[in-house]
Amino acid sequence: MRTSIVPTSVGKTKITDPLFGAYAQMVAHQVIPYQWEAINDRIPDAEKAYCIENFRVAAGLQKGVHRGAIFQDTDLYKWLEAVAFCIAYGEGEEFRPIADEVIDLIAQAQEPDGYLNTYFTIECPDKKWTNLTEGHELYGCGHLIEAAVAYYQATGTRKLLDVACKFADLVDRTFGAEDGKCHGYPGHQEIELALVKLYRVTGEKRYLSLANYFIRQRGSKPNYLLEEMAGRKGNNVFPEFAEYDDKYAQIHCHPVDQTTAVATQSGRCTCTAPWQIWPWNMRTPTCRRPVKPCTTTSWTSGCTSPAALALPESWSASPRTTTCPTTGCTAKAALPWA
Repeated sequence: MRTSIVPTSVGKTKITDPLFGAYAQMVAHQVIPYQWEAINDRIPDAEKAYCIENFRVAAGLQKGVHRGAIFQDTDLYKWLEAVAFCIAYGEGEEFRPIADEVIDLIAQAQEPDGYLNTYFTIECPDKKWTNLTEGHELYGCGHLIEAAVAYYQATGTRKLLDVACKFADLVDRTFGAEDGKCHGYPGHQEIELALVKLYRVTGEKRYLSLANYFIRQRGSKPNYLLEEMAGRKGNNVFPEFAEYDDKYAQIHCHPVDQTTAVATQSGRCTCTAPWQIWPWNMRTPTCRRPVKPCTTTSWTSGCTSPAALALPESWSASPRTTTCPTTGCTAKAALPWA
């Protein structure tokens, strides 16, 4: 008999541990204010992010070019998600007016069809969806969705959620296995889990089906991302991608069939075991035990993902930690911020 793990709500959780409780307070009262100043380029002697400025340019509120990383938009989305979690936790309410104002800016930067990415809107609107390997468009959409879901759950306001749904609807019209749609998938995984969260909030099954498509399509032959990279003939956004291979982005085979951690070119060891949980997540809103145990054999450091474990049949949210029988490392339970 398999045991479900139901993530607890942030609003129903209090961290009383002196170590992690202090971290929670620090995020609400120090990190979030600092990050707001950083994405507005108001930290003396710090490298500029141009994050808010890019949104203002994309929204037509000021003249300019896109500056910063191609994925710079996600700094704002992650900030909003952190604000949402703090509000739900009972902290950070003073940042709600600022968050609401910047949500208005995001909505202004969104194109009529739902597209939202300041780099491509400003610099090369004719190149949308042509560089899925490096462009981070779907990655950015995923972080927008996660922020929108968190903010809606924390405040009950829908404006950012409506922006996210509009973008997700465009992605759904653009990608899929059907004739006439793009058969690609994200170079950087993120939107898959975000679409599941969006489905849980809206009940719209199209989002769940789209997430399933992205997972099932990844690793298919012919390999979409490798063909895309070959077509650019070395004209890459990231110079280090000159040695890009299929293992870098977990596209060497279907993710649900990947059972071995792979060391990437960046030196990170990528855990493939989370995808083993996917068949269960597609059938139920709760996390379940992987179909087969984690068989990771090439970790160079302790794994911390709760999915990177051969979870025992009786594993529940208490105690909060369990141990991977392969590596001996400890991981935490499926808490919502994990």
